[in-house]
Order: sequence, then structure tokens, then C-alpha cells
Amino acid sequence: MKTNKIGTLFLVSTLALAGIGISYAGFADVINIHGTVQTADVEFTITDYSGTWVYKVYGAIGAPTNEIYIDHEGKGLDWVQLQYPGCTVQLVSYAEARAPTIGDPAGYDVIVDFHKLIPNIDYEANIVFTIGTIPVKFNQITIAPIAGSEWMGPLIASHNIYAKLYVTRDGVNVPVVLGTQVHPGEVVVGEVHITIPQDNAYQGKTGTGSATFGIEQWNDECNPNHQTPGKVLNLPTDPITIVYTYPGLAGLPSYWDMTLSGIVGSGYNVANGQTYDGWCVDEETYIVPGQPYTINLVSSYDAANPWVGNYNYAWPCVNYIINHKAAGASWEQIQYSIWYFINDGYFGYDPVVLGMIGDAVLNGQNFVPGAGQFVAVLCVASPQYQHGYFTQHTIIEVDP
Repeated sequence: MKTNKIGTLFLVSTLALAGIGISYAGFADVINIHGTVQTADVEFTITDYSGTWVYKVYGAIGAPTNEIYIDHEGKGLDWVQLQYPGCTVQLVSYAEARAPTIGDPAGYDVIVDFHKLIPNIDYEANIVFTIGTIPVKFNQITIAPIAGSEWMGPLIASHNIYAKLYVTRDGVNVPVVLGTQVHPGEVVVGEVHITIPQDNAYQGKTGTGSATFGIEQWNDECNPNHQTPGKVLNLPTDPITIVYTYPGLAGLPSYWDMTLSGIVGSGYNVANGQTYDGWCVDEETYIVPGQPYTINLVSSYDAANPWVGNYNYAWPCVNYIINHKAAGASWEQIQYSIWYFINDGYFGYDPVVLGMIGDAVLNGQNFVPGAGQFVAVLCVASPQYQHGYFTQHTIIEVDP
């Protein structure tokens, strides 16, 4: 009973306080935060320049006379004279990249002077730069004549005048095409090349042109374990037999014609006796044409794909290429574009090859073949060592 009385008295007391309008504030505290905000940089920082210097060397004792010496490393006259003691050295022509100065056209970050060019010499001017504080991708690599210098247009079209980029990774110069990702701190080299043909029509010409390298923020996924869902294939799980013919001429031109046999059962997306267009994805090993190989078939979109590409999006891009081959491209050009993404890469400058690579990088990173399109299917040798060699990695084009 005592407890009930105390409770009653407490309630009365509370009501009395409420009745006279008395209230209490809750406990409070404040945390004050001072912060800083810094945005990222999408920019080039130029760190170095170089070029090409062509010297005539003559009069040296014990050395060839009237020799042309081409200096791509900027070693200079003194170094040439050390190579040819007692010689006379004359600077004949040069190509040199430099920072803009007073009197140069406005709006340009780099000026390149090509002075008194001689036919059949590759003049190159280099710009070395680093990237800002976030990953970027290149979205523009162009070179074009400026109005009044239209005579340079055919030289650009014939690749006698061109611009290129590469990034050095693990001591290897990796060509940069549209869509290539570059990370902060990586060193990128931009090159402008000119070779004048041996043609009197080009004597005494003067012209100007511009090269543009553009970058933008990289927004794409960089997860190396990323898997693009692909078209589902029904492939035999048991080993089958394949015979290679080089080059592939049965269908569209290809690296290999690849004929399958030994398939047991029905309902598969491949058939006995069928010849498929095939490609190499391993430049360093061999296939003996005409000999039977024992292989297993694996879809390139399968999570069990055992062959890692050069990029996390490599296999979708390979699939994009086999479905979007450039009109008139040779099988060699198609093969080179596939090697860019798988195995040893591509280090040439064929505009058709670079065009297919750039198209795939821009449009193929999440490519999934649709109705009537091909899927790259891996031909995995089992065992790997057959006919005296480690078997080359190959793929076939399969249309489900």
C-alpha cells in the first residue's frame, strides 16, 4: 500500500507543475567541424620536349665523308664531333617541340617547328607530360592542316604526317588509343611525325597544322573481376577434336579455318564437320596446320574463362570486333586489333587497325552479342602440349 501512496503523490506533483506552466530543456552539446574542400585536376602537365636534328658530317679523318647523322636524343653538335674527330658538322634540318613564346599563335600549349625537311627522313617532335590527380581517358587524338595548308591533307591521309601517344608501363611503351585509361603520375609521350616523300611537288612548301590530344575524367568501372553477362551457349563439356587450316578462307577471311569433330550428342551451338572462322590470341606459341588437336570449348563470357586479357573489358571488346569488322579490313588487320586486347598487344600504326581498336574501346566495353551476332568461344587445348609444341590459344566465332 505504501508504494501506491507514493505513486499517487508523485502524479499529483507532476500535474501541479504542468498546471503552472513550468518546463525543462533537454541536455545539449555541439560539435564544431572545420573542413577543407579540394577538387581534382583533369589536366596535362608538360615536363619535357625533344625532337629530331639532322646534321651533315664531312671532313673527318678515318670516317665516311658527306654522311648524314640523325639525332633523335638531343645530344648535339659536340657529341657528333666526338664520334667523328676533326670533322665539320652542319645542322641541315630539324624538328623541335617547345613552349610557346611571344609572337607564337595564341591558344596553343606546345609549338613544334619543322625546319627545312629532307625527303625520306622520319622527323618526330615529342612532348612528355603527366596527368592530373585523377584517372583520365583519352577522347581525342587528331591532326589536321590549318586553312591555307591544304597540301598537307594528302600526307595526313597517307600517314606521312601523324600524331600518336604512348604510356610507359613496366618498361614497355603501350600505344594510347581513344578510351585508354591513364593514371595520375604516369608518364605519357605525345609524338608528331612527318616524313616528306621523294617528290619534287613538295619542294619549297610551307604550311601549318595542329595536333590535339584530349582527355576527360575516367568514369568507368575498374574492377578487374568485372564480368559482363553474355549470350548463353550450349557447348559440349567433353573434349572434342579440331583441325586448323591457315589462313582461313572458307568463310570471311580469318587467321584460321577451324573444323570441329568428335562432338557426341545434339542440341549444341556447334556441330560436327562444321568449319568456323578462327583467330589467334597467343602470338608466342604454335599450331601445326592439318593435325588434329584435342580441345575443350569455353565461352569467352563464361566466368570460367581461363585466359586473362590485357584489360578488364578485353573480352567484350574482342566480341565487339568480330561483330564490327571494318569494311575492307584484311584478316591480318582484324587479327592485330584482337591482339591489342589479348596477349602481346599491338604496337603498330595501321590506321585501319587503330580505328577498330578505338571503336571497340569506346563502344565495346560492355558489349553483349545479340540475335544473329557471334560469340568468341575459346578452344582450350587438353593437354596443352600437342604435336611437339605448347598449343596456341585460339578462338572460333560461334553464332547461336
